[in-house]
Amino acid sequence: MFTYSTKELVQEFGITEEGLNSRLHCFAESLKCVKIRGSTSKVLYTDGDGGAIVFTGFSEMFEEEGLTISLVADSNYCDITFETLEKVISIL
Repeated sequence: MFTYSTKELVQEFGITEEGLNSRLHCFAESLKCVKIRGSTSKVLYTDGDGGAIVFTGFSEMFEEEGLTISLVADSNYCDITFETLEKVISIL
């Protein structure tokens, strides 16, 4: 399983380390989306209470019919509402 480091998140999503820490500890959900490899999207989701995950709109196993969920270093859990999860899926 792939785990993102802070350095990788900063580079891939074009945010500063300070901006990432703000998202991680603001007690509100946040989404940040980037396009990679043509039409594939990635979404950085933070729950505002230290939890973070990266969703990728491609799966090695299911290709365009699935998605990949990756952990973020130092994040042992991440809470997400069904409504936000549906929003992430619609973005991907």
